[in-house]
Amino acid sequence: LAPAACSQPDSLSDSNLWVLGVAASVTSSFFSSVGSVFQKQAQDHQATCAPEDRASVAFSLILSWRWICGLVFMIGVAIPFDLVSLTLAPQSLVTPLCAVTVVLTLVVCPLMLG
Repeated sequence: LAPAACSQPDSLSDSNLWVLGVAASVTSSFFSSVGSVFQKQAQDHQATCAPEDRASVAFSLILSWRWICGLVFMIGVAIPFDLVSLTLAPQSLVTPLCAVTVVLTLVVCPLMLG
């Protein structure tokens, strides 16, 4: 029997795509943590400012630029990076990296919230 032929890797080897997947997952975690901190800033501002300076609220959602920016970071930026990471790297590698969000939030909170 002849040995099985091995295919040659492309210029961007499939074996190296997991690195891009990990980078996309960490980027997603960063934007998710920054987005949640922005939303926390909006809630803190809403609670401490004068009633006439408060942002309007619709369906319990604060309609301030901070809260909307946090929502965009969490949905509009983090989710596409999650999709890219799950496309490029195995789920068994990407899923545990979601814990990076907790660590990054612990780092970002004192910097942004004081």
